[in-house]
Amino acid sequence: MSESKEPIRNTVSQIALALARLILQSTDSLMSALIERGDLSTDPDSPNSSLVRLECLVFCWFLLDIAVYYGFGPHADAIREKLPLCLYHTLVESGTPIEILKPLEGHRRTRFTEYSQALPSDIVHGGFLSLARLAWQRIGSGLPTSYTAVSMLEIHRAEIFPVVWQLSREIEVI
Repeated sequence: MSESKEPIRNTVSQIALALARLILQSTDSLMSALIERGDLSTDPDSPNSSLVRLECLVFCWFLLDIAVYYGFGPHADAIREKLPLCLYHTLVESGTPIEILKPLEGHRRTRFTEYSQALPSDIVHGGFLSLARLAWQRIGSGLPTSYTAVSMLEIHRAEIFPVVWQLSREIEVI
């Protein structure tokens, strides 16, 4: 006989804070992978480094936003409403430069609109290649389209969705 696990009870704010930390970890992971593969510069003082980090952050946030929408059902809107403030505080605590914090909300709105338009109509079963290509155009800041970079963005998406899906199954929103 298998023993069923009791769900972890959390408030919307606690969930949003955990997801904000996941966005930050995801951003760091994506940037490291793109740098490791040679798709991005390793120079933190380059004029585009803050913009690249901002673009990676917003892309990871967008992916997580989709997963929250599908994973948390009736609680998704409340979580999505709390997430920006939680993410902002998480970024401040992590020492994120003002060049990223200042334009974050306006940039998020613009990119979320663009990325939403690039999604396939059947998001659950559709491919994300057009989204990955668009994201690379933004993250790569004019660099030529790189198959490895676009593949890395697709792989990153494939890693985020199951994590949020699992969280949504293990957490009871109170």
